[in-house]
Amino acid sequence: MDYISKISNLYKGNILLHSPYEGNWGADIPQEIRSILQVSNGIEETMLNPKTGEQMPIMWILYSYDEMMIESSFYQENYGIEGFVFADNGAGEPYVLKPDGTITCYNAIDDEEIQVADSLSDFYK
Repeated sequence: MDYISKISNLYKGNILLHSPYEGNWGADIPQEIRSILQVSNGIEETMLNPKTGEQMPIMWILYSYDEMMIESSFYQENYGIEGFVFADNGAGEPYVLKPDGTITCYNAIDDEEIQVADSLSDFYK
């Protein structure tokens, strides 16, 4: 699965790729996430700066490896969330890749986890 192309299509090419992740992998990194990070260590959405006309990053579409590890650990330790946090919805609610491959969004205020996609591939449609 070429997730980078799917993400680029979804965001109409308005993405910023980074150098591939070259560090040590944690044992719990899902293969789908690993395949993306091996190409780009995180992906950001971009838009044109209205004053300069240059592309500028505005939001993470997919966190960097380090951010994923921090966020996953935080939500596991503080909220008992099982799975791997890989991004958020822009309002601070994390998206979690569950062990069964589904994607949920967790609302800490309501302590509610809602399934938003059947797979990572479906998530980036």
